[in-house]
Amino acid sequence: MSSVRAREFGLWGQRRPKTAIPQNATFRNGPVLVMMEMHHNGEVVIKTRLVPAGDGKTLSLEMTRVLPAGSTATYTFTERQ
Repeated sequence: MSSVRAREFGLWGQRRPKTAIPQNATFRNGPVLVMMEMHHNGEVVIKTRLVPAGDGKTLSLEMTRVLPAGSTATYTFTERQ
């Protein structure tokens, strides 16, 4: 079963509505990895950016709600010694 077909059906083989299938796009913008997620037939769009620091020990995760316009949250992860 292809992955697209598998996403269309639930656990017991019931067909999911088209609005339940999230659409994703992933691309690079220089050293930054950007992920766009669209849910509920395009009514909710979330942009996630993974930004590495120059030292190679810190990673920032920025989540922005694009549609409807909303808050932005930033999380910073550091390597443990």
